[in-house]
Amino acid sequence: MTTAIIVTKGRPDLLRQCLVSLSASLNGSQPPKVVVWDNEGDAETKAICREFVVKRFGGGANESFSAANNLAAQGTKGDLLLLNNDVFLQPGCISAMQRARREGANIVGAKLLYPQGVVQHYGIGFSRDYMPFHIGRGEAPDSPWCSQDRVVAATTFAAVLIERALWDSLGGLDEEYIYSYEDIDYCLRAREVGAVVGVACDAVAIHLESQTVGRSDNDVRNWGIFAKKWLDTGRLYAALGVWPQWIRR
Repeated sequence: MTTAIIVTKGRPDLLRQCLVSLSASLNGSQPPKVVVWDNEGDAETKAICREFVVKRFGGGANESFSAANNLAAQGTKGDLLLLNNDVFLQPGCISAMQRARREGANIVGAKLLYPQGVVQHYGIGFSRDYMPFHIGRGEAPDSPWCSQDRVVAATTFAAVLIERALWDSLGGLDEEYIYSYEDIDYCLRAREVGAVVGVACDAVAIHLESQTVGRSDNDVRNWGIFAKKWLDTGRLYAALGVWPQWIRR
């Protein structure tokens, strides 16, 4: 069983497209239970949830991405499929993520494309100075890196499938973050306990990116929290299994 959680704020047009794409992506897979966390509570969003017969929570309680997903996940069963409202799954996407889960990945990210068709994201890596970046950005979807399943340091939670036991054991997302770095933080915590973070090459979705108003307002604040937690303590190097750049042998 899989439960899909979609966090949305306004933009019912995007929510509708997201739900339509979710249905079209199944390719015979068992449909997930769908929960919508509604951060605005507008009438059109309510009507869409009724139309698609999905559970709706929030109703205008403007929670962060972390808090909204943690709240929406309560009382649900099965692996969790977290989706942004501006992600449109392509045919076979969910089944590809579920396949990767069966093959041993505890967290499975997708190959996200810009609407123009080039890659936006195929995993998250870290630069030499330990700044996170989207792997594959700007490449063709069939480029060598993007044509194989990969184990990666982290993956964006714009579209991700997470093992339920892992979600429960880690206590969900860290609510200190507001709309950024919570996904990287979660993946690193998962790596600390031996979980496998991967991306599945056949799990393809279109991602419009940053459609929620105010989405990036807290990026600087969130980076400070992330740096204090992972860089200043040295936890990042252990989670990644690497020596810090400044160590000389």
